[in-house]
Amino acid sequence: MRYIGFSFSFNIQRCEVEVGDEAPIVEQGYWPLLRTLDTYRVPADLYITGYSTGLINTIDRSLADFIRARLGKGLALGTYTYTHPIPQILAPEEMRRQVMRGITLDRNNYGLSPKGFFPPEFARTNELSRILLDCGLEYTIVLSNFLEQAHPELPEAERYAPYDIDLGGGKSLTAVPISPDLPTAGRRFFKRMLLGELTPAKAAEALFAFVTRYDDIFVILERDAETIYIDELSSGVTHTKERLEEFLELVTRNAPREGFALTTIEDYLKIPQKRKKLRMPDFPGITKLETFTHGPSRELWEKTLAVRERLLSLDRTALDSENRFLLDRAWEHILLSHNSDGRIGDWQPEWKPGKHITAASRKQFVADNLKAADTILSRIEQNRGTGSL
Repeated sequence: MRYIGFSFSFNIQRCEVEVGDEAPIVEQGYWPLLRTLDTYRVPADLYITGYSTGLINTIDRSLADFIRARLGKGLALGTYTYTHPIPQILAPEEMRRQVMRGITLDRNNYGLSPKGFFPPEFARTNELSRILLDCGLEYTIVLSNFLEQAHPELPEAERYAPYDIDLGGGKSLTAVPISPDLPTAGRRFFKRMLLGELTPAKAAEALFAFVTRYDDIFVILERDAETIYIDELSSGVTHTKERLEEFLELVTRNAPREGFALTTIEDYLKIPQKRKKLRMPDFPGITKLETFTHGPSRELWEKTLAVRERLLSLDRTALDSENRFLLDRAWEHILLSHNSDGRIGDWQPEWKPGKHITAASRKQFVADNLKAADTILSRIEQNRGTGSL
């Protein structure tokens, strides 16, 4: 059987948007997207950071209610960490807490425990995969071309099929490839279509041409859930919603004729299937590490390393209840300081000219939470009579 899926990732902490100005993302980004999916009865997997859920509840709780009411009825929920960190610069314990905090907020707000994980930066390492398993997750999103690069001997259709990553010791985690690129459509065709660089008709035609090559295939298209709002804010591109509507109308109308069905990842994985088990290399992420550690980001990164060293050292120490309570508060501030959008230094986007501009308050949010953690750690050290490390 041929299947097509749609996945959308929600990170309300966009670098272009000042802290406190996120309401338009909900009103002009999330709502139009979800209503469009609902109108065309398109199943979709949603991956929402815990921080995004918290702000959504503050700005417009009815949007979370809208999602909750449709879970298992066309929508499926995955997790997207707490504050969208950069996995490649986190210590394992930081990553574990990011994942668990996100899952806890998913459970508390949507009434279920997610099974899938959307990795920030599309990072995939064996260490991260083991953390996901330990947190109770069953699959992670990966890029389809990641498998092509690691195992070029595999047939084309298998690059788009879920597979199990062999982690050794009898452990494995399912990897679900998304398809930003297709041989019949070119690179990032879904994104280019939404930006107006490819017509919806051409994009749909190219998608059908690829899917119908095979009797058994699962192609997943993915975009940021903020796209309808952010495309205009960042790139001056209008009518994203209208292009999405036209594309979904073509996809849903032609599904019976072209011989494919729409489904969520969660439902697809319930279908009995034999998956390959593969050893895979680590992939730290799509953005260069220097974006977050060098140039304008160097000073903040060096402060981060110093605070993290003290935090992890105290976390390994026997503490009384008062200091453990303080340490938990410090951890919360550290998790908040992880947000990648507030840590962007010098980033040249691939698809539009000009540098990626980060709002001043977004950077300040990271710095303020790092400072708050530092202050709490100093208090713990004073309580213990150790002084500053």
